[in-house]
Amino acid sequence: MTTETIKPTLDNRRFFHSFPRPKKKDHPSATLDRGLRILKLMRDTGLILAPEVVDWDLTSLGVAEKEKLQFLQRRACFTELSFDELPQHAETFGPISLAFDITRLRLSGAVPVNYVPQGSADNPASALPTLFARGVYHTQLVLGKLRDIHRNCYPEHVKSFAPNGISPDAKFHFPKTSDGNGGVEVPISHVKALLDNVTFGSIPFDHSEAVLGALLNLYYPTDNARHGETLAYYRQREWRLFGGGFNLNGRPTASPLTGPQRTELEAIDPHFWQRTERYRVGLEEHSGTRSELALRYTPSDRFDFLELVEAIYAPPGAIDKIKEVVGTKVPIHPIGHVGA
Repeated sequence: MTTETIKPTLDNRRFFHSFPRPKKKDHPSATLDRGLRILKLMRDTGLILAPEVVDWDLTSLGVAEKEKLQFLQRRACFTELSFDELPQHAETFGPISLAFDITRLRLSGAVPVNYVPQGSADNPASALPTLFARGVYHTQLVLGKLRDIHRNCYPEHVKSFAPNGISPDAKFHFPKTSDGNGGVEVPISHVKALLDNVTFGSIPFDHSEAVLGALLNLYYPTDNARHGETLAYYRQREWRLFGGGFNLNGRPTASPLTGPQRTELEAIDPHFWQRTERYRVGLEEHSGTRSELALRYTPSDRFDFLELVEAIYAPPGAIDKIKEVVGTKVPIHPIGHVGA
């Protein structure tokens, strides 16, 4: 068995993370100041995975009126570009651009976005991609329910809410659902035997659920429907570092921000980070401010995001200000300069 080695990037293409996105009423100096504060946060705290609630259009499946499909994604986005393409990209996404060797970012966990074409109710075959995304979402919900039932079969798990443990004769009560199913009681010992058998030789329910949750961080529409731009998102060639709900080598790949970190983040852009996001998981409603939902990317104890940065590109007038933040740790070039 051979292992393929990923070769270092040698051409003029890189992954770029450009920020902050200019606001319509902001003077360029205000945008740059916001970017410098974000860069300082990256230096002191690390890479922040920003939350986005993606509302999925289910019109093509004919269920849009009775079902709402939403994914909460926590991610940092990177675009694969040539140096010649960077100036135009930075005009839209922000004046400070971090450049990354493609190989190094891939080895740090970057994964390409899975762009899902929106379908049409008049053409059933075009709805298949939306059907797949919806299927992953609902399969994750089912696995989560099975995980919870399986956990509650074990005395060590229920001690937190049932100090006396589980009676040998205890039963699960499954309430009747709105469609008339359920309303039965089943001995816990029977449920445990069944689910132990189902999971024998397979990865546990919580692992499977986490894998599907990871996939949901990578699904995104192909088209920008709001502005009527066909293939707009697909053309961004986006890759992501993401986290939330799964572990790597026994530790979370991302962690919540502390109170002081959230305060610092909110101070950079209060309107954005203090905004409340509302989303649904199954039948349950959830909400939180963007700073509460944000995560810090921590795939290992020694991970230092700025060590991944090959070079920083920015307007000539910003070079000295960026040096005050990062020092000599990262090369800094005026935007338009080719190569690192």
